[in-house]
Amino acid sequence: RQCHQEAYDSFMVTAHNMATMPGNRQTVLLDLKKEQNGFPFLNGSEVKIEMNADTVFETLYENDELQAAFPVDMVFGFKNGQTFLYWYGNNAFQLPVTYYHSERKLGTSPGYSILLPDFNRKIGRNCFECHSSFVQILKEKKKTMNRNSLIYGIDCEACHGPAAEHVQYHTQHPNENKAMHIALEVNFSQRQQLDRCAVCHCNDANQVKSRFLFKPGDALSDYFLHTTDHENVDVHGDQLGLLARSKCFLKGNKLTCSSCHGGHSNASEPASYYSQKCMECHSKEKQNFCKATPAEGTTLEANCIDCHMPLQASQAINFYLSGDKKRTAQQYRTHHIAIYKN
Repeated sequence: RQCHQEAYDSFMVTAHNMATMPGNRQTVLLDLKKEQNGFPFLNGSEVKIEMNADTVFETLYENDELQAAFPVDMVFGFKNGQTFLYWYGNNAFQLPVTYYHSERKLGTSPGYSILLPDFNRKIGRNCFECHSSFVQILKEKKKTMNRNSLIYGIDCEACHGPAAEHVQYHTQHPNENKAMHIALEVNFSQRQQLDRCAVCHCNDANQVKSRFLFKPGDALSDYFLHTTDHENVDVHGDQLGLLARSKCFLKGNKLTCSSCHGGHSNASEPASYYSQKCMECHSKEKQNFCKATPAEGTTLEANCIDCHMPLQASQAINFYLSGDKKRTAQQYRTHHIAIYKN
């Protein structure tokens, strides 16, 4: 922050930085004064989110009597929802109720049953690799980790690489304006730029090395054995697989994640902002502009996104919301840029 205050301050409030956080009154988004804090399961039990001083708990009630209380030691996620974990020794367990911020409701944690609450789902390295910057793995098969080694959120070094030498050099040479001993996007090829983001935003079914070992500039192919089948790509967590199917990507050699997204800010700009990115290539002057007829009172230039990158239901992230007996699928913006029928 001392040297890069603007970038630092902007990044601190991003979903990347808040991908994991310590669990406390400040980090849990559920408003206990305005929103329902209990989720009823079909077996008659209820799990509540409750606070005592600065500690947040998921509490289990049966017949309105408290049976157990589990501390919210960690919060995973920020933008669409927050799921909660607790430590037992050096094992992390996911709690059965998640707060879906986009819905303003509690629901079952992704993939959980609505029949009865389960407090025994172990969470291992894989989830931490994309939601934190580091945690030491003690025993892979038993999903045992050194809880004291956890570095919350995605930090600067995830994108810029190890920075100790950079800091030391520029501390000793304060008048040097050229960034030394640090990974910069301008020095990366298209593939290296994509791989830097895709280490988390890709299909991890064939992972062969830990993401924690990845350094900017590394080849993603050294960490994952990818197939060429992109037909069953989920909108959650495989943005590269979806982008790789797009004609915009296949026809050129310039499109990267940074073509539309800034590394120090959230991807939360209005559709008109991203539409301007589309029109850097697609324009009436180039005679490759959209030929659809806009709805009355709208302009095509204001929103390419909802037609060509619509929200789609995830098959991986689904849950029961409070008051519903039917599963809900979380919706995400697809990165397969295409012409859709509907």
